[in-house]
This record gives sequence, structure tokens and C-alpha cells, in this order.
Amino acid sequence: MPPKTANTHAEKPNHIQADIKIVAASLDFFNSFYQTLARVVAEKIYLDLVDMPETSKLQQRLAQMIAEKIPYFYALHGSTVVGFCNIQPEERSTLAHRGRLAMAISPDYRGQGVGSLLLEATLSDAVRFQLEKIGLHVYTRNQPAIALYQKFGFVQEGFERHYRKYQGVYMDAMLMAKFLPTTPNFGKKYD
Repeated sequence: MPPKTANTHAEKPNHIQADIKIVAASLDFFNSFYQTLARVVAEKIYLDLVDMPETSKLQQRLAQMIAEKIPYFYALHGSTVVGFCNIQPEERSTLAHRGRLAMAISPDYRGQGVGSLLLEATLSDAVRFQLEKIGLHVYTRNQPAIALYQKFGFVQEGFERHYRKYQGVYMDAMLMAKFLPTTPNFGKKYD
């Protein structure tokens, strides 16, 4: 049985981190990935998704992302996917220097260092794509995720009010980004 965590989900040292293995995403773990995604989607507060996509379409999309060898990792506890993180490079040539980060952690594993392990692997792998900037949207009420992203050097670039509306309730989003150290003008200030 997975360990229980406090509702704060703040990253804290825990013995569970030693039991987590970070592996490249694989269709071999699709069923476990699907179950973890379903748990997070069912919460209806952390992802843009509020309903699960059709299984075959999700499997096709995952297969495409794996074939493209994008930075995509699973956190495994035993053979169970307990979290995942990917960076989807932009497709247009004028935006190809950028990627979008997406991540989700199973509720029972939040606040135990799993997000840190996933981000470390995924950001390290982004160098292969010569990505210069990684961006993301995070709901402003998800303070533990914001703190995690800040710990990894992401900064706020903007704020989008009423980013999402579900069942009449609006959620605002913070736009965050990180420039990778491999960027030619890394650290250079512009007006």
C-alpha cells in the first residue's frame, strides 16, 4: 500500500524516494500509466483534462511521443507508474527552440520527492532537442507545484485569469518558464 501524505503536498525528504525508479516512457507500462492519469484527471483540479481521453487515442498519442523520443519519463514504484513528466517540443520552426512541460503525480505519492526526480530527468533530457526554453501553465491554487517549479529555476512570466472554466468555476493560471543553460544567450537581459 502506498504511503499517505499530508494535504500540503510540499516536497519533503521521505524514504519512498529511494524506492522510486525513473525510466523512459514505454508502452509496456501503458495500463499503469493510464490508471495514474485517470486518478489525477478524476480530481479535476490539477490538469486541463476533466474526462479521460479514449484509450486507443491516448495509446496512439503516447506511441507517437515515444517514437519521437521526446523527453518523457515515468516514476515507477515497483512496476506501478506513480507519476510522469514530459516536454513536448513545439512543432513550428519559429518556435522549435521551446518546449511545453506537463507533469502529474499520483495523489498518494505527492510531497515525497517524486516530482523532483521526474523534473531532473526530463529537464536533463531536453538538451538532446536543443531546447532553449521550457514553458508551462500551472493553476495558481497549486502552490506545491509552483514551489517545485521555482526550486528548479522556473520563473513566473505571466498570469492568465479565467484560464479554465469547469462547471461554472474559473481557475487562473500562472505561466512559468525556464531557460536552459545550453541557451546561446543564457542569462542575457533584454529590454
